[in-house]
Amino acid sequence: DKLAKIMGNLIQISGSYKFSNKVRDIYLLAIQSNQNKTNFYGLVHNRISTSIIPEITKKQKKQQQRMEEEKQNALKKQQVALEQQKAVTIPIQENTPIESTNVGITPKTEIEKPLTHSIHSNMIYVIIFAVCCLIMIVLLLLYLRKIEKQTKNNLEQKLDSFENIFERALSREHARHQQEIIKNIKKYAGRSQLEEALKSTQQQNETLEETSQETTKECEHLQSQLAKKAEECDNKETEYYQLNEEKAQLENTLTEKERHSKDTERKLRIRFKKQECAWYWLHPILSTELKVCDTIIQDIKENALEKDLQISEVLFLDNIMENGHSLLKQTFTSNEALWNYLYQTLDSGKWIHKILRTNDLLHIYFPKESSFQELSHHLDNINGMLRSLFTTLEITLTIPTILDIVPEEIPKQSMIYELKSSVLKSLIKDKVLEIRAQTPEKFVVDIETYGLKSKSFESLMSVFIFNPSEWNNL
Repeated sequence: DKLAKIMGNLIQISGSYKFSNKVRDIYLLAIQSNQNKTNFYGLVHNRISTSIIPEITKKQKKQQQRMEEEKQNALKKQQVALEQQKAVTIPIQENTPIESTNVGITPKTEIEKPLTHSIHSNMIYVIIFAVCCLIMIVLLLLYLRKIEKQTKNNLEQKLDSFENIFERALSREHARHQQEIIKNIKKYAGRSQLEEALKSTQQQNETLEETSQETTKECEHLQSQLAKKAEECDNKETEYYQLNEEKAQLENTLTEKERHSKDTERKLRIRFKKQECAWYWLHPILSTELKVCDTIIQDIKENALEKDLQISEVLFLDNIMENGHSLLKQTFTSNEALWNYLYQTLDSGKWIHKILRTNDLLHIYFPKESSFQELSHHLDNINGMLRSLFTTLEITLTIPTILDIVPEEIPKQSMIYELKSSVLKSLIKDKVLEIRAQTPEKFVVDIETYGLKSKSFESLMSVFIFNPSEWNNL
């Protein structure tokens, strides 16, 4: 009620309908903040800054515009009066001062006095209104804080009293329920024990009956198994006699086969002695293997994959096949003639080393290439035949291991530090650098010639060694 009276007095002082509406809005805002328990001072400050202060500034601007218009109108009137005075001619004596006439002219000070008076009065009203608003806001804040404190205290007292009453009631109910539960337990304790004992005895009887039935079934099953085993024993005795008879027959056949195998072995030895040259058994096997290799190489060329063609180039496959076919066209009557042709005449003695190198490179650098897997299998067969030829000719073959440390028996003059084929370098670079990271010592990258030694001659090994300056510049 006090707040409503203060708002009414402010509306009468302002004398403006719009301004009275804004004061009413502030009053409603105060009531709302009291209900919602929000910060009333902040809300009122925002409302005054957004609504009342802009309205006051608008009024001041309008008053200033009115004052300027009144000044301009007064100046126009003065100019009109001066022009009328000039139009009237009045004789003037010499050396007599011209006195100013006050006809139709109003002094400037008389015009400005009412204007300044109205401005000052309006400013005073505005200041009074602002002071009243601030006083009202402060009073509202104090009143609201007082009400909040009173309500909080009342609520806390009520809550404490309610909690005490509720706790007492709960404790009473809890004690009563405990007493009832204890009584019920005492009543039904004896009955539950008897029922549990009866149930346990019934369950034991049922289990005993089930076990007895199972034992009878097992006894019957065991009796049937005993009868079957007795029959099996009789059958096994008969089988034992039969097996002894078969054993005697097999021993007789084995003795006959041993005699036959000894005879055949003796005959084969005589046959091989007659055929002194190894070319008789080497020629048919080598011809079949080379034919298969020809078809595989033709398939690789027809597919025309760039990597496959590069691999066939570094393995010298065309050269190997051409010289292999020229070897098949020859005829040899002695092992010495065969070896002289292989070691000296055929590709200047390089064909054996090339075919051995091809097989080793396929196994070490290109084991996962699907186009060359079947070819590698047949080259294994050819290498096996050559090794058997070396054993018959009493020639020892020493093979250096690729990507392994250089053998000690290789002299320094047989070590080559530059790999000439750039295509082979690009194909095996990753594998070589991987081994280099694991072994800091010198290791073999490629083979030029293999070690061949017999009673009459000796061919030293020649290998390509890893050179860091050569491989790091790729």
